[in-house]
Amino acid sequence: MSGFRKILPVLLLPALFCGCASLGLVKTDGERIRAQGTAVYMPANPEGSRRAALAAAQRNAVEQALGVFVSGQTRVRKAELIDSKIVAASAGFIKSFVIEEERRDGDVYRVSIRAVVLLDRMDRELNSLNLEDAPPLAVVLVASAQDESSQSGLDAARAVEQSLSKRGFSVIAADAAQPSVAQALSAARAAGAGYLAYVQSKAYKIDGGPALGEGLYPYRARVSVRIAAVSNGSVVSEDAREAGGLDVSEAVAARKAQSAAAELAASSVAPSLELAAKSSVKSVDIYVTGLSGLPQLTDFRKAVSSLPAVEDCRLKSYGSGDAVFALRLDSSDPEEFAAAIMHSVQFQLALISVTPYEVRLKAN
Repeated sequence: MSGFRKILPVLLLPALFCGCASLGLVKTDGERIRAQGTAVYMPANPEGSRRAALAAAQRNAVEQALGVFVSGQTRVRKAELIDSKIVAASAGFIKSFVIEEERRDGDVYRVSIRAVVLLDRMDRELNSLNLEDAPPLAVVLVASAQDESSQSGLDAARAVEQSLSKRGFSVIAADAAQPSVAQALSAARAAGAGYLAYVQSKAYKIDGGPALGEGLYPYRARVSVRIAAVSNGSVVSEDAREAGGLDVSEAVAARKAQSAAAELAASSVAPSLELAAKSSVKSVDIYVTGLSGLPQLTDFRKAVSSLPAVEDCRLKSYGSGDAVFALRLDSSDPEEFAAAIMHSVQFQLALISVTPYEVRLKAN
């Protein structure tokens, strides 16, 4: 069968893609990708060996296309899901292919193909899987103030950590209680956090006497939370709340009061923190024309994603060598950022134009 050439249509799997949302890729004719596949040669079943090598080549073609959409970390972290939904269904993402070469090589059968991979279908399916975790709104270090009850402060700090984490913030717990806001800011800066949540708390028994009623102890707690920007120490938001706790154990009653008050205070300051975090991040679209194919497209995405200022990089559209990427950036000078892109890729780029919200480049 060596030298055999034929364009083979591939049956699509329409049921697999029903109801999937899309990121908006406009390319519909597919991307041409060369790939190879191998299989153990079985003398008793040469056709089976050929089919296995051909299937491996199709999977490898799809794997190459995956690099445009999925980062290496996500590919490893979500390997089982990607393998079962994308790689195992490789034929569903290939519009057609040409066998360029096939031959037996000792105990191995080799097949080389040129496939047309449907990026828009892959985009829809990947988007429906929700592979990429949403980036955190901000990194926050939560530190408790030193007081006469270190356990009291830690209980309140843990409650604040849980509350902010549920709201989409990436939370770092301080190693120890901090005696002042200034020292807590230094710890937050060293940890790479963008914001500090400084927690002060006080819990006390209400009646000061024996247990209330049938062995129940009533406690009251006051917790204050100050949110400060690590860059300059400015206060973003601050609030204090009170809450009660009741339990047969005094320690547990105090913790209940601490946690309840801390949750109320954290809920109060969270909206201002979210607004500050979002305002410090820019959304920028990058337009790149003249890309020679999938390898350059993949290299460009990897290079841009690795830049320190980039929090998120997603492909919005691709067709005929022209690509549009949507980026989330830390505040950065647009011209400096454009220069960083041009120095990070492995091929030459020319800068066409740059604005605060748009960078246009041309691949040479």
